[in-house]
Amino acid sequence: MISVAEKDFKCNNCGESLPTDRGYAQCSADINCKNHFKCAKIKESTWIQQGSTRRSKWICINHRNPSRSGSNSSSDSLSQEVLPPKTSQAKPVGTTRSIAGPSKSQPSKSTQINTAKSCAAEAEKLESDQTQMEELKKFIDERIKQVENKIDQLNEKIEKQNIEIETIKLENSELKEENLLLRKEIDNLSLQTNNFEAYTRRKNLVIRGIKETKEELVPSIVIKLGDTLGVPIRQEDIESSFRIQTRKPSQARPILVKLRSHTLKEKIISEARKKKPTEGDIVHGGNLQLRVFCEEHLAPNTRKILNNCLEAKRGGQIFQVWTSAGRICVRLRSGGAAQKVDSVDHLDQLLRERPEAKE
Repeated sequence: MISVAEKDFKCNNCGESLPTDRGYAQCSADINCKNHFKCAKIKESTWIQQGSTRRSKWICINHRNPSRSGSNSSSDSLSQEVLPPKTSQAKPVGTTRSIAGPSKSQPSKSTQINTAKSCAAEAEKLESDQTQMEELKKFIDERIKQVENKIDQLNEKIEKQNIEIETIKLENSELKEENLLLRKEIDNLSLQTNNFEAYTRRKNLVIRGIKETKEELVPSIVIKLGDTLGVPIRQEDIESSFRIQTRKPSQARPILVKLRSHTLKEKIISEARKKKPTEGDIVHGGNLQLRVFCEEHLAPNTRKILNNCLEAKRGGQIFQVWTSAGRICVRLRSGGAAQKVDSVDHLDQLLRERPEAKE
């Protein structure tokens, strides 16, 4: 005996097991009538698209149409009922009144009418279902066309964007080339400007480390500095001398001296490096512990190069740094060749090309 639980999970047509996730078609005419989609001749997608309301009214083929065996038996019984009954012998007319009543197996007229109405209702329902399926198919076809049109539009936009991207890439490449050319031109102009400024400042001397007083005479301080260093400086050797601004107000403002001779300036700087004069050596009552420095009057760009060189020297990348005729000179290692540095990029290149950096 097959239990009810087992029967619920068997296909009504093929008898094979049904999926346990309700992936089958349920007939509304009989709760025990469950069928595979293939056996019920309905697609799973169609079953899902019908919705719960229409699925609850769905009737399988077996319950829509009567079986052949049933139809044959009904026709046989009807034929037998239509034929008159056989008699064994003739009876005199009028002696006995024979009343032939309807056979027990013959359906009544009302039953036939109800059956016809039921068939007509089923046919009407099938026609309605077919109409709905056609409408659904038409709706799906329209949506598919809409989606295809949108995809075509998106493909066109993507193609246009790809063309625009390629155009932008080409323009960007051209701009990069122009930028490189302009940068080289700017570097050349900057170098020329820096060289010009260095030339105009080649006779200028900057003195740092002497405090400022109200009664001071700057030319006298310059002459006294020359006496301290053993380099005679006359009044006519000085074209102009004055103090310049500094970034730190707490520090004494440096003295800028424009000399008539470039050679005289170089001699003063050289002797100051050797003798290391102090403020007390030059100014009466000055500090004997405060060092006085004499240096070239560098252009702003040259000063920037010098600061980078000094930072590299503190980091051990450069052995020696000095200035000459308004230019920055470096020696990468002890005993190495002296090299002039024209720009910050040039300095970076020299540091990258060091043997230690390559290793």
